[in-house]
Amino acid sequence: MAFRIHILIDGKPAGTHELRKGDKLVLGRESTNDIVVLDRSVSRRHCTLEHVDNGIDVTDLDSANGIYYEGEPKKRIVLRDGDQVSLGMARIRVSNSSTHTGMIPIEGLSDALSSDSSGSFTGGGSDEDSAFDSSSGFLTGPNVPYLFRDLDRRPPTGSVSESSISERSEYREFEKERLLLLVELGKSLGQSLDVEVLLNRILDHLFQILPVRRAVIALTDDGTNFSARVTRPAGDSENMSEVASQGVLKQVVASREGRIIEDASLDQMLRSNMSVVVSNIRAAVCAPIIVNDRCLGAIYADFPGRPRLYTQNDLDFLTAFASIAGVSLENARMTEQIRKNDRVKRDLEIAAEIQQGILPNEAFEIPGLEIDWAYKPTLNVGGDFYDVIELAPGRVALIIGDVSGKSVPAALFMSRTISILRATVSDERTPGEVLTRTNQLLGSIATERVIFATAMVCVIDLTTRTLCWSSAGHNPGLLRDPDNGDVRQLGSHDVPLGVIEDVDYATNEVGIVPGSYLTLYTDGLVECRNSAGEELGIERVNGIVSENLGEGVGVATKAMIRAIEDHHRGSTYLQDDVAILNVRVL
Repeated sequence: MAFRIHILIDGKPAGTHELRKGDKLVLGRESTNDIVVLDRSVSRRHCTLEHVDNGIDVTDLDSANGIYYEGEPKKRIVLRDGDQVSLGMARIRVSNSSTHTGMIPIEGLSDALSSDSSGSFTGGGSDEDSAFDSSSGFLTGPNVPYLFRDLDRRPPTGSVSESSISERSEYREFEKERLLLLVELGKSLGQSLDVEVLLNRILDHLFQILPVRRAVIALTDDGTNFSARVTRPAGDSENMSEVASQGVLKQVVASREGRIIEDASLDQMLRSNMSVVVSNIRAAVCAPIIVNDRCLGAIYADFPGRPRLYTQNDLDFLTAFASIAGVSLENARMTEQIRKNDRVKRDLEIAAEIQQGILPNEAFEIPGLEIDWAYKPTLNVGGDFYDVIELAPGRVALIIGDVSGKSVPAALFMSRTISILRATVSDERTPGEVLTRTNQLLGSIATERVIFATAMVCVIDLTTRTLCWSSAGHNPGLLRDPDNGDVRQLGSHDVPLGVIEDVDYATNEVGIVPGSYLTLYTDGLVECRNSAGEELGIERVNGIVSENLGEGVGVATKAMIRAIEDHHRGSTYLQDDVAILNVRVL
C-alpha cells in the first residue's frame, strides 16, 4: 500500500508526495532534501519519513521545533491514514493512496468496508482545492461555493420601496441558493463512512456556509458532559471550557433549540469564559445535533469583534445543516458498528434480496417502445430506484430517482419513496401532480431523519406523440431528436422530495416522433470521477448513445456501464449507485 504525504503551511496546502514500500525520505528546509518545506519554522534537516508496514515512520532529526502529535512532542511516531503532526508552523498529514477498480462484484457490505472507505469528497474538491486559512478563519480556494461571498446579506427591513422590494427578491434568491446548497452538503456528507473524517468535513462545510472564526462539534451522552470531538482552528484546545460555554451547550441540548448570542461581552454565560474574553468573541451561534429524537450534541461557532452578526435565518440554516450532519454522523457510527459485527453481513444480504424484490428485475415489454435498464448499487443495498408502469394502452410512466446517503437508511427511504410513487402514479394524474402528492406523503412521515430523494417522472403517450415530465431536483433526462441529432435536457430546479412539504411541482411537455431516444439516469453515471477528479459527464453519455444508434438500446446501456468501469479504474474517489433507463420510440 502506498501513502500520500500532504504538506500544509499555515493551514494552506503546500504540496503532496507519495511514498511506496521501502521509501525513506528526508524533509527539511534545505534544497538538497527529498522533500523541501520552505518555512523558517522548519529546520534545515527536520525529520525522516519512511514507509513501514503499517504506516509512515516519522523520526525527528534533532530539529529546533521538534515534532508534535496532538500537542505532545514526539521523537518518533508512526502515522496512519488521517494522522497528522506539526513541524513548527507546518503540518504533514498522511492518507492512503491505494487504488481500486470501480464496478467490482459486491460480496457484502462488511467486505466492501474492509478496504479503504475514507473516500474523497466528490462534491467539494480535495484538500488541495480548498483549505482552512487560519489567519482569516475561512476556507479558501476555487471550490468555496459562490454562496459564501454573499453571507453578509441580511433580509431588508423598514418601509416598502422599489429598492426594498428588489432587496427582498434578491434575498429570496439567496435563501433558495442556501436550500440548494443544503442538498449538495447532504450529498457530500453522505460520502464519508469514517466518523473522524466526517467530523472534520462537517466543520469544513460550516466555514463555507457561515461567517465563522472558531467552531467546535461537542458531543454528549448524557446532556451534561461534553467532549470537543473536533475544533477549528485545529490548534485550539480540546478542553471544552477553553473552546465554548458549557452553559450554552447544556441549554441548547436540553431545549433542543438553537441559540444566537448577539454580543458575548454582554452575555452572562459567555463573558466569564476566559477564551471568549481573550479572543474578543462577540457574536456566537449554536444548534443541536438531533437524530431519531436523540440529541447527540451541538455545533457551536463564534466570531470576534462583530456583535449581532447572526440572524434568525442563519440559525435556521445552521439547524438544518446540523440535522443533515447528524444523520451522516449517525450513519458513520452505525457503519463502524457494522465493521465490528460479522453477523450484520448476512442481515445486509437479506436486505439486498428484499430490495431486489422491491425493484423490477425483468424486461419491460411495451408495444411501441424499446426499453432497457441497468442498476448497480455500490454496497449491498443502495438508494437508487426506477420503474416502468403501463398506465393504459399507449401510455407509459417512467420513474427514476436517487436517495441521499448510502446503505440501510437510504435503502429504507428508497423503499418508502418508490412505494408511494407507485401508489400515486395514475392515468388521471400529471407527473407534477404525482411528485406533489408523493412529497406531501413523505413530508408527513419523514420527520425523524433528514433524508431526501431526487426523482423524475415521465409519461409517454404514443397516441398523442407527447412526453410529459416533472423533476424533483433530479439529473436532467436526455431526449435525442432523431432528425437532427440535437439533445434536449429535460430538467428543472425544483427541490428534492422530503425537503419542503408544500411544493407544487410543474409538469412540462414536449413532442416525440419515431426514433426519439430518451435516457434517464442517476448521478452515479455522469458524476463518476477518474483519478484526476474529472467527471464522466453528460457529453460522454450523449456520445455513447450516438455511437450505438444503429443497435438496440441494450447495447448503449452496456456501453454506459463499461464507460463507468473504464473511467473509474484507478480512481480513489467514491463511486455512487447507478441506475439507467434507455427508451426509444418505435
